[in-house]
Amino acid sequence: MLKQGQSLTPWADFNMANGLLYISGDDVEKLAPTKIVLRQLIKTAILNTKAGQLNFIPKSTLTVGTGHSFQSMTAMQSEQNGDGVATIKWVSVTPVAVESKYNNINSIICLNDLNTGLPLAIMNGNHVTLIRTAAISAVAAEHLLSGEPKCIGFVGCGLQAMEHLLALYDLYPSLEQAFCFSRTEKSSKKLADAAMKLGLQAKYTDDYNLLLKSSDIVVSTVPAASNLKPFLDARIMKPDAIALMVDLGRSWCEAGFTAFDQIVTDSLTQSRHPYDMEGRELENIATSADLELVLSKPMMIKGRKAFYFKGIASADLVVANFIYQRACEQKVGTSLSW
Repeated sequence: MLKQGQSLTPWADFNMANGLLYISGDDVEKLAPTKIVLRQLIKTAILNTKAGQLNFIPKSTLTVGTGHSFQSMTAMQSEQNGDGVATIKWVSVTPVAVESKYNNINSIICLNDLNTGLPLAIMNGNHVTLIRTAAISAVAAEHLLSGEPKCIGFVGCGLQAMEHLLALYDLYPSLEQAFCFSRTEKSSKKLADAAMKLGLQAKYTDDYNLLLKSSDIVVSTVPAASNLKPFLDARIMKPDAIALMVDLGRSWCEAGFTAFDQIVTDSLTQSRHPYDMEGRELENIATSADLELVLSKPMMIKGRKAFYFKGIASADLVVANFIYQRACEQKVGTSLSW
């Protein structure tokens, strides 16, 4: 809601030199890139980071309690001509009741001109977080998983699981079957229904061990909770399967990590170990590589793979900048005075 005295002008009156563009959540979704473009944006961000053209610092976190924190993620990119942008994403992670009408993760992104420092845009970051996370997982799978997967399993069936279904099916049309496990039958059935609409044979199950034994790709998106203990054991996964740990590894038993032949993260600069339910690093679990290395030298060796990440601010930057550029081209958004 605007404060008294704050001006609000239509896009036609937007002045790039002194205006600040607000892009709502609905507009962000309309402007979002396709899945294949998303993967290319993520790859470009990773390669540009390796080349030193894009820089970001590790996520900064203010912890309130288990599953309750506030985080900042900053990045900047410079072009050869000296132009560029900088971004910061402010994220809240809060515990919510099952089937709450509120998201447990909310964010806002500010985009600034690198040279002048002026803010260019403020946008709802929820959809950016959603799609860039699934795109990162897809890029990791693309460079780690050998063969054409047939079965995918979801442990946790919320918004991230739904977006991962779309992202991974776009990457792997070979998928034929999906298993869905969740805290509630309602959410697992909803995801199974979405998978069936894509043409997959899908079922919701309360047997997560069957899911692990059957799936070529396992996506875990279990939220942190003080009363939740790790329950997924990688030792019963298929020999050449990959675990995409969107939950940072918190739902996976520590002893089971020995079953992985390869453990990869998004950025070794940011993290070198998976995490437990309290957000502590599992220091006994070694990480062998990150996406910068994997994209330079794909590691499609035989064996079980694990990929976990905290989220890289570089991905937020490239997706937010793409959306901002499209908003300018299509005259979408609301201009606020600065």
